[in-house]
Amino acid sequence: MDQYYQVLGLSANASTVEVKKAYRRLAMRYHPDLNPNGKEKFKEIVEAYEIISGYRKTKDQNRELSDKERQRLYELLKKAAAEKARKKAFERAALRREQIQEEQNRAYRVAITTFLVIVILSFSSVYSYQFVLAFYINADPSNSTAEVIGIERNRVIYRFKVGDEYYRDKAYVRGVGVQMLAGNGMPLKIGDSFALQFREGSPKWHRILYDRVSSVTFNRYLDKVTYRILKLYQNQKGASAEITEHKARCMALLTYEYFGLKGWSAIYFANENPFENYSNNVVTWYFFEQSSRYNEALKDCRLL
Repeated sequence: MDQYYQVLGLSANASTVEVKKAYRRLAMRYHPDLNPNGKEKFKEIVEAYEIISGYRKTKDQNRELSDKERQRLYELLKKAAAEKARKKAFERAALRREQIQEEQNRAYRVAITTFLVIVILSFSSVYSYQFVLAFYINADPSNSTAEVIGIERNRVIYRFKVGDEYYRDKAYVRGVGVQMLAGNGMPLKIGDSFALQFREGSPKWHRILYDRVSSVTFNRYLDKVTYRILKLYQNQKGASAEITEHKARCMALLTYEYFGLKGWSAIYFANENPFENYSNNVVTWYFFEQSSRYNEALKDCRLL
């Protein structure tokens, strides 16, 4: 009990009037509305006054209580005060946890928004560059052939000839596992050739046209897609290996006629995990295989 008198700056034998005066004086000094830094001190003053007042009131009402009973009453009041303080501490802790959670959520939202903005700006810058490049080249276009002479992680190294001079450059490409993909979605290989367009008189301003390939590259793609179709359908058909391969090549050629190299890349990656290749995978293959044009090709090649 003495510590509560000490909070009010009084001794234990202070009168009730002195207790009230000390409480009012200190409450006025540390009230949060008057002293923003006195919030915790104000709580201690109020708590001390309530306990002293309660104790004295009970003491006055029960003057015939024994010392043991008075001690028991004091212990109960002390326990009640401790419970009240503990409850307030829990409330403050809960409020702090809510504040921390809100700060974390705010930080997550800022991070996600920043990431999306960066992605959007990146794609916008890429497409803007491609648009400007195409516009600049188309003003005075000239053609050549880009030959793949090296493949790195997410990079293709190529050369092209203008007049008697060779030019060498690198371009960004996507990767699926260890395979690097051309802009048409098919795997790259050293020796592949694609059409290349450049600005007349400025070969450094050029772009690769991946949808226009050389006959050698076309035949390589054709063999790969034929083999993949063979694997996709041979277990479903009872035809001989020779006839099945013939039908598979028929299917590959009709797919190219209907869909171009986009169709070939869909077939080639028909079993790919979507997390490995977001453009062509088992999911996109399912919908591609259900298309009416693809089923027409299946019927024409007698695979249905």
